[in-house]
Amino acid sequence: MKKYIVLLVVIILTGASSAWAQSDAVSGTYIHDNNYILDFSGNSFSGLWGGSAISGTFTVFGNVLIINATSGILSPNSPSSERFTISPNFIQDSFGDVWTRAGAGTTAPQGQAQNPAPLAYQIGDQGPAGGTIFYDKGSHSDGWRYLEVAPLSTEFQNVQWQASGLTTSRDILGTSNDLGTGMQNTRLISNQYRALGLSGSAAQLCDNLVHGGYDDWFLPSAEEFNLLWRNVGLTGLDVFLGSRFWTSSQASPGYALIGFLSGSDRFRDAVDMGYYHDKSSRANARAIRQF
Repeated sequence: MKKYIVLLVVIILTGASSAWAQSDAVSGTYIHDNNYILDFSGNSFSGLWGGSAISGTFTVFGNVLIINATSGILSPNSPSSERFTISPNFIQDSFGDVWTRAGAGTTAPQGQAQNPAPLAYQIGDQGPAGGTIFYDKGSHSDGWRYLEVAPLSTEFQNVQWQASGLTTSRDILGTSNDLGTGMQNTRLISNQYRALGLSGSAAQLCDNLVHGGYDDWFLPSAEEFNLLWRNVGLTGLDVFLGSRFWTSSQASPGYALIGFLSGSDRFRDAVDMGYYHDKSSRANARAIRQF
């Protein structure tokens, strides 16, 4: 998953100042296995990621390490950056995998399990990007386990599914209703409109969102939105401003599936009931991310 690199500000207090040296917190070689090795020196790193050479720069703030690859890629979904949590002689990536500092032995820091379990989230918990966890598929596969919805403050209101300025709806081939397809749907929509020099669509707004240090947000598919509403909307674990919400699932060249929150039942199932709107009409949009 791609992440937004947060610029760090050194705050100068009255009568005193402080600076953080990257190497004070992370230096030397960290190993996950023979295909995943990172060597840190100064403000740069090099090594192997998935068996392929990689290098770049890194930033440290507190117990957070962010690497930014300038040569090689980390993964198809997150080509340039990855975030780690720092412990003495250990770092833990966003997938929960532990990397051990070479020469540190196999003994974990005092009070820490030798193989600490990945950070586990419950439905309704605050996610790493400051949103709300609304789905857990139980194990990590295809690059993700959890779905997180962006906070209420980021909700886009009264936006169109199609890009601004279009007078005729464009057929976006290849979108899906299914769980796990929202990111791909969003990229299909955004790329096609962007190629035409157009902007302002619900998918593009979500794709361009940067919040909580992350920029890997997307417009949910119909099934992902269903899970969002059922798991945290109906239960009161999250709040929605609007009553109609776009999904990234196209119904036909001129229409897209929509989540409709209205009446006593508060929801009409976008998938099961096939509820859809003209792409030029207006509804709200709520971004999600997977990790």
